[in-house]
Amino acid sequence: DLEFTTKHGCDPLESKKARFKLEDQVRKTKKTLSANAQAGFSVLCLMNDEDLCTEISRDQFETLCEPLFPRVQAVLASATSCSGIPLEDIHFVEIIGGASRIPWVQRLIQQHFNGQKLSTTLNADESVARGCALHAAQLSQNGYG
Repeated sequence: DLEFTTKHGCDPLESKKARFKLEDQVRKTKKTLSANAQAGFSVLCLMNDEDLCTEISRDQFETLCEPLFPRVQAVLASATSCSGIPLEDIHFVEIIGGASRIPWVQRLIQQHFNGQKLSTTLNADESVARGCALHAAQLSQNGYG
């Protein structure tokens, strides 16, 4: 936070301990902003016994995340390309995992799949286990197990 650095004369990004505290609060705030339009952002004793307390809106968060948009789009393009399935043949999109709950990530996924409605009904842990079991069965059939 530039304001913190200017006000207190120290940059929290230069301290491993302060950076860890910031990253922890960023993760919590990301989750809050996935469900709410506004979130508090507070780190007590961030650096030199100084606290960082502020508010952030989902719009501000998305603006900060804009440099990540092309990376997400590249992953989506790579995944669909590797699948060998044409986009027009995909009729159902299930999203699983913490980052997929972020509204701007959902928008990018939906845009990539031509406006396809996204589903969040599957349990992430169960889905990973089932995917591993399916992959193991495929490997076994191909003589790898």
